[in-house]
Formats: sequence, C-alpha cells, structure tokens
Amino acid sequence: MSYPIQKYNPEENLTYFLEACKRKDQDALALLYSEFIRLINGAVRKVIMEDDVIIDEISHDVFVMLLENNCELLTRFEGDSYGKFRAYVARIARFTALNASRKRYRRLSSEESLEEMREQGWEAIAPDYQKNDHVYKMLETAIYELPLKYREPILLRLEGYKTKEIAEILNANPNTILSRIDKAKRILKEKLDELVS
Repeated sequence: MSYPIQKYNPEENLTYFLEACKRKDQDALALLYSEFIRLINGAVRKVIMEDDVIIDEISHDVFVMLLENNCELLTRFEGDSYGKFRAYVARIARFTALNASRKRYRRLSSEESLEEMREQGWEAIAPDYQKNDHVYKMLETAIYELPLKYREPILLRLEGYKTKEIAEILNANPNTILSRIDKAKRILKEKLDELVS
C-alpha cells in the first residue's frame, strides 16, 4: 500500500520513512531524494573540488548505493533520530567522494602524472635536483612506492590542495597531514639521493 508523501515525515517518524524507502515506495524515494540531495551534494563538494557535473555524478552514485542490495545501507543504519540519519548519509557521501577521488588518482597515466608534477609540485618535493625526464620518472615511481598514508597527502599536495583541504579529504588532523607530507618528502629525497648517486 502506498502512502501519500505527507505521511512520510522523516523528522517525526524516521523508522516509518525508512521502511517505506526499503519497500521502494515511490513517494518515500522521491522524498528521500528531495530531503537529502543538498546534504549529499554539500558533503561531496567538501571532498571533490571539481565541477558540478562530477559532483552530481557522485551524488547520484550515493543514492544508488543507498538503494542497492535491498537497501543494505538503509538497513545498516542503527539510529532512530533524524539528525543521526543525516550524519550517516553525509558520511556515506564523503566516503563515496573520497573513493572516487582515490580512483581518479590511481587512473592517472604516467604522462599525466609527470606533466602535473612538472606544472605544480617539483619545487615542493625535489628542489635540489636538476629537472629532467629521467629524474621526473624516478620521482614519480618513488611517489607511487610510498605507503598509502604518505602517498595520498603528497599526491593531493601536487594537485594543488592546501593542508586544511587535504586534512578534510583524508579525514585527518592538519598537523598529521603536515607531518606525513614532511615524512614523504624525506623518504623521496633519500630515494632520489640513492638513485641519482
């Protein structure tokens, strides 16, 4: 049985609303979309600082995730308050955006990575070395060999992100990010010293 859209007020009766969404009630799904699209877009925008098309695509992916596998993500929600559900949806949106961002970095071809390195980050990572293709290639290889906790912040720095933005994307303290970037630079310098000599 389908209920009119006014019956679904997630702020007053979240459980009833979520059960209707799980049943794929069209009115409840329309309300889910209209109630949460701005929240999801905002959460994605904090992580992905790209154009609106990419943000909309990722936001759409979040809705698909909420509803796929018999609404598994809706079923996993264990709270009963509207505020907790909003936080839950925002967290899913941030993680989805972060995963999309990570996939994007992994897809970069060597030539694109080298070109970005040339344009944005050489001085920040290897100021003591003569700039040539051989050293760029060694640096790029060394970056991708870094442990993930050092590789992610250094790649984001090469993309031009500021420390605070990197901290938000990686959900870490800005001081931790600075420390990891410094450690990554030290590791890279040691590797380059080793490879060049």
